[in-house]
This record gives sequence, C-alpha cells and structure tokens, in this order.
Amino acid sequence: MSNPDDLEARFRKLEQEVYAAGRPKANEPIKRAEPGRKSNDNSTGAGSGFETGVTTAKSWMSDLVSWINDLTGVTKIVAIVVVGVVAFGLLSFVFRLVTAAISLAIMAAVIYILYKVFLEPEPKS
Repeated sequence: MSNPDDLEARFRKLEQEVYAAGRPKANEPIKRAEPGRKSNDNSTGAGSGFETGVTTAKSWMSDLVSWINDLTGVTKIVAIVVVGVVAFGLLSFVFRLVTAAISLAIMAAVIYILYKVFLEPEPKS
C-alpha cells in the first residue's frame, strides 16, 4: 500500500490541477451567467418594458444554451428534445390564442353588423 503522506501529496497536486483548470484564463471571456445576475445593457437606466423583457429573454436563453452545452452524451440529447417539445407546445398555444382572438373579432363584427341591419330602430324624420 502507498504511504499516507504520498497519497496526501497526490491529492493536493490533483486538487491544484482541478482548481487551475476550472479558472478562466485572462483573455478568455466568462461563458456562464451567474444565477440572479442582472444585465446592465441599458446604460441610461430608462428603458421600456419591452426592452427589459427582451433583455430578460436573451439572458434566459443564453443561460439555457449554456446549461445544455454543459451536459454530455445522452442527457444533452434528452434535454434538447425536451426543450424542443416545450418550445413547440408554447408556439402551438400562442397560435391557438391568436386564432381564438381573430375568431372572436370576426364574430363580434358579424354580430354588430346584424344588429345594425335588423334590430336598430330607424330614426324618425
């Protein structure tokens, strides 16, 4: 068996290698966003809600892509399939919502026209 001091020294060396490999290099940009980090893209501090929503969506999307890129093998494939299914489900929901809104608008226009033609009393002259 190995000497406990030898094992301890090997452990320290391995620990230093892992620590050195995990730190980003000076010229390499940090790839992962920290959870809860706020984006400072808006330097004036005055932005519309839409711009804030777009920034939040971009941040969320980059976090998701980063998380998927960190996965390996089968888990990466499964994550991509699940994200795709959820994305198509949300897209389908939005299309059905827009279709329902258009149908309601058309139905309201038809009912209004029918009311004007048949039920509105004619003005007396």
